[in-house]
Amino acid sequence: MDITVNITSPSTNRGLNKYDLLQSESKEVVTQYEEVLEPVKGSLTTVTDNDVTSKFTVSISTLNPTQDQVETLELVKLHFKAIENQIDPNRLFFKIDKTIDDEFCIYRKSNDGISNLIINDDGSLSFSFIAYKQSDQTDSYVFYEKGGITDYELLAFNFFAL
Repeated sequence: MDITVNITSPSTNRGLNKYDLLQSESKEVVTQYEEVLEPVKGSLTTVTDNDVTSKFTVSISTLNPTQDQVETLELVKLHFKAIENQIDPNRLFFKIDKTIDDEFCIYRKSNDGISNLIINDDGSLSFSFIAYKQSDQTDSYVFYEKGGITDYELLAFNFFAL
């Protein structure tokens, strides 16, 4: 049996994601998601959800990180995931990209400025916050050698707090 479903989402910038589908009042939509979309693993090339796992999975599979970067990305993901489970997941807007010199950049914009986590090819990490001119926040920059950071939880909270 083929089912065609037309779904509209509240007008926001985040689009339609799995949380919208799973909260549908239509049993057919939920069933189709569970049967078709949920089992697809390892073949992601585009992030369609706003969840931490999807974003990191797609980034690691498509942006070709070094092994040191993967280790650091996994530690960051673990603590982002903990925040996602404690806070409304729809508030965790961030993007992951790779720079021209092979650094991974995890970044987010807020009302006060831009937070960045930069992971170098050797796995070292830096955190920066660049405040907008109208913000009361101050700019900050911290560099951690590989293995030099011990509190990824605090780093993750700072990333989303500023």
